[in-house]
Amino acid sequence: MPTVEPGRSFTDEDFDRLLEACWEQIALFAFTQYTEAGRGAVLFERHGLDEDVLHDQVNLGYTVYEPGRPEALAARMIKEYDPEWEIVFQYLRADGNVRTARIKTPPGNRHPWRIYLFERLIQEDE
Repeated sequence: MPTVEPGRSFTDEDFDRLLEACWEQIALFAFTQYTEAGRGAVLFERHGLDEDVLHDQVNLGYTVYEPGRPEALAARMIKEYDPEWEIVFQYLRADGNVRTARIKTPPGNRHPWRIYLFERLIQEDE
């Protein structure tokens, strides 16, 4: 079974902590990318060795796949998600597998479209 270089992978707990701590920034990034490039997935890339993912450098990326790619389940998630309320994520796990997750806006948080709209309004006022 392949393993990943230390400091590059995420646990599911790391993923949850990032979403909890950085939802607004991630959701703005996701919806902005959706408006510019179309349906896709937000990618997390980790650089660091700190046990606490919030102290490591985590880069956000965005990818748009050809129809039917990268694999059937992920392709279906990307095709069916509601970009106003949901985000599709992909990240590398320690076992070398990529996890794809379709996440709906958590209760009490603003949804991606709303964050994007308010950010645009603020930029127009400046």
